[in-house]
Amino acid sequence: MTARTIRPYGDRALLLDCRDPEEALALHTELAGQPWVAEAIPGARTLLVRLHEPPTPEQRARLAGAPATPEAPEPGRLVEVEVIYDGPDLHLVADTLRLSPAAVVAQHTGTEWQVAFCGFVPGFAYLHDPRGRHPRVPRRTESRTVVPAGSVAIAAQWSGIYPRQAAGAWNVIGRSATPIWTPALDQPTVLGPGDRVRFIATTESASTGSPLVRMSDPGGRPTDRAGRDAPASDAFIGRVP
Repeated sequence: MTARTIRPYGDRALLLDCRDPEEALALHTELAGQPWVAEAIPGARTLLVRLHEPPTPEQRARLAGAPATPEAPEPGRLVEVEVIYDGPDLHLVADTLRLSPAAVVAQHTGTEWQVAFCGFVPGFAYLHDPRGRHPRVPRRTESRTVVPAGSVAIAAQWSGIYPRQAAGAWNVIGRSATPIWTPALDQPTVLGPGDRVRFIATTESASTGSPLVRMSDPGGRPTDRAGRDAPASDAFIGRVP
């Protein structure tokens, strides 16, 4: 077996090369419970491993020799997000894929997405289709200077929800009233690596105050943002303390 490429990242962190998001997520899960690992942060094809102390030769060897195809992690928490599919790029995406707008929505809602990693701006989760069935969509040729918070967008193999207003060249196909990033909370972000995400199409106005997100563990039990058990009535973002 070829040793995994690792690079120093300061004196207490190492950057591991990975083949794809699935491998990075599997290694993230495998290392997360190790007492000598302070934090593991997945990327598209990397895993940053932050340690409590400078790495020992044994730890370096263990990371370098990690299997190229680790065992798949257990299914993550399921987060269901209601979306109003009226985005400015919905028809452009439909034309690109030679589909109707309704078919684009059906594909997006019919995919169980998974958070591969977070980046770009605080709280932005890069969602991918682990089965690789959702069609790739090119980025816009021109970037928008303003993409509103809550915009649901797709680009290449990714989908995502803009946690705050930002510039971007992704194709905006819908919007959600979900507060994905709330800095004032102990658990500020709704989505984390490994979480599963399912989008639900709705025509209900986002201003009605109706909860637009539901969270549950792999067994279907309602949870709060931190993954703790929660009453069903509290398993909505708008009601989580």
